[in-house]
Amino acid sequence: MKNLLFLMSLLMLIGFSACNDDEGSIQETEVDVDSEASIESTFEDVDNIAEAGMDDNTSGRTEGERDALLGCAEVTRDDETNTITIDFGDGCTGPNGRVRTGRIIIVHDGRRFQPGAFRTITFDNFTVDTIKVEGTRTVKNISDSTSASPVFEISLTGGKLTFPDGTTATREATWTRTWERALNPLEDITRVDGSASGTNREGVEYSVDITQELVYDRGCRLSGIFIPVSGVKVFTAGENVVTIDYGDGNCDNLVTVTRNGETVEKEINIRKRLGG
Repeated sequence: MKNLLFLMSLLMLIGFSACNDDEGSIQETEVDVDSEASIESTFEDVDNIAEAGMDDNTSGRTEGERDALLGCAEVTRDDETNTITIDFGDGCTGPNGRVRTGRIIIVHDGRRFQPGAFRTITFDNFTVDTIKVEGTRTVKNISDSTSASPVFEISLTGGKLTFPDGTTATREATWTRTWERALNPLEDITRVDGSASGTNREGVEYSVDITQELVYDRGCRLSGIFIPVSGVKVFTAGENVVTIDYGDGNCDNLVTVTRNGETVEKEINIRKRLGG
C-alpha cells in the first residue's frame, strides 16, 4: 500500500494530497485526471479568450454580437503598439460559469490568419476560478496558406498556476493547434498535439505526451464540458505511466484510464479540487 501511495503522489499533476490508506486506487485515479484536466483547460481557456479578443471590435458590435467568452470584459486596442488588452476587472462571470479577473495582454505582429504571423500573450493579475495564471504564451501561424484551417505553433514558458492556499504548479509546453472555424463560433473545433512538462504542487516533476490528438468542441463548454471530446494523453513520472483516453467524440466528462494494466472508466470534474 505504501508503494501504491508513493506511485500516485508522483502522478498527481498539480499536487493534491495523497489519499488515506483505506482509500482505493480508483479514487486516487480520479484525482489525477481531475488535476490534469484543470490545468489543461485553464490554458485552453486563455487561447479561446485571446482568439475572441482579437476578433472583437466593440465600436462595431452590439453587446449581443460580442463573443460570449468575453462576457463583461473591456477590450481595448493600441494600434501603435499592436497591443490588445482584455480586462475582466475585479470579476466577470462567463456563460459557462467560470469567473475571471485581471487582464490578458496580447502583442501581435501580422494578420493572425496569415502564415508567419505571431502573437505573445501575457497576464496581469489574471485568475480563472480563483487560480492565478502566469507565464508567456507565444503563438505563431505555421499554416501553408490562408485557404485551409489555420494551424498555430504554441509554446508556453514560465507557466505557473497559484492556488488559494499558496501552493503552485508549473508548466512548460510546446504543441500545435488546428482551428476548424465554423460560421457559428459555438461550432468551432480545435485539435491539439504536442507535449508538456512541469512540477506539481508538491514539487514533483512530470511529463505529458499527446499520443492521439486532443479534440475540443467549443459547443460542449456551454454544458460545462471543458475537457477534450476525444484523444489520448500519456503521463510519465519516473518509471510510472498513466494513459487517459478521452473517448470517441461524445460531449461528456467520461474518460478511460489505464494504469499498471488496469483500465477503468471515470467521470471527472475539473473544478472538484481547484480550491486547494
